[in-house]
Amino acid sequence: MAFTERKVGDSRSRLFGWTRGQAKVRELGESTGYHADPTFSRDGQWVWFSHSHEGMGAPNSHSERAYAQIWRAHYDDGTLEPWTSEKGCHFAPAPGGTDELIHVHSSCESSRVVAALTKRLEPT
Repeated sequence: MAFTERKVGDSRSRLFGWTRGQAKVRELGESTGYHADPTFSRDGQWVWFSHSHEGMGAPNSHSERAYAQIWRAHYDDGTLEPWTSEKGCHFAPAPGGTDELIHVHSSCESSRVVAALTKRLEPT
């Protein structure tokens, strides 16, 4: 199981994992920024999520250029890998076809245009 937690009065949101039979949860993401939208890869080895290092709020609710990007964390060893780095907020990752990840991209400008995008499942 993967989930985010936000303490009352804290604008950060952290990412955690828990496996049945374990007494404790463990942190999967970074201890800073804002994590959202965790979802597992089809094989269950990775947790995809949106994350803003500098973000102190949900996607599209942040300071200038504190964009949310798509990341993944290996569920067993915690390895973190960034997957997007473009301008705008990237969020709501979900497994697509065999070799795709579908996510939403917003320009974060006044029009807040949202479009669904796909990306191959090997980082570049």
